[in-house]
Amino acid sequence: YQRRVREAVVSTQSTGSSGINAEYGHMTGPGSFQMTQHRVCDQCPGLKLVTETEEIELEIEPGMIDGMVQKFSGKGEPHMEGESGDLYFKVKTLRHSRFHRKGDDLYTNLTISLQEALIGFDMNILHLDGHKVPVKR
Repeated sequence: YQRRVREAVVSTQSTGSSGINAEYGHMTGPGSFQMTQHRVCDQCPGLKLVTETEEIELEIEPGMIDGMVQKFSGKGEPHMEGESGDLYFKVKTLRHSRFHRKGDDLYTNLTISLQEALIGFDMNILHLDGHKVPVKR
């Protein structure tokens, strides 16, 4: 499992009303403009925006391939109507210094001498998880 911290801005109730104001502008003369504010609503519930921190647990399974997507419903940013969208994590596999992957198989290159190629050899390859894989020819 991988843990990731997500910070999102959410709206919560605050005390009082939001006191929504509207601005109006009008010309008062040549080259003169005046802005005024008018209180539109005293009944609207008060809302404030706060940053919420949440820890999300990702399950990274053995054998996941590049481009696989994990979806978390309702964990994304909110839409204009206030409903939260979805959060997507996309798997990006990084190159390894010794192994490369084709499907579910791992490949590596070994350098052997001419003598080993002709009469055979016996060696161990250290696998990704630390165990040794015997190679005999």
